[in-house]
Amino acid sequence: MNRPSRHRAGALIIMELSSVIQRWHFRDNFSIRDISRCMGLARNTIRKYLRSDGASHLR
Repeated sequence: MNRPSRHRAGALIIMELSSVIQRWHFRDNFSIRDISRCMGLARNTIRKYLRSDGASHLR
């Protein structure tokens, strides 16, 4: 059986989260504050995901 490791599964979740944040902000024109309220994350965390390309969070 070929299951993803715990680290790899977490990385996929982070990439998906980053993708959703970028889509909401750039395509759907949500503000950083609105995204942080919807997701329950700090505004600085949202900014971090918007500045990155998603791959830098996979350390």
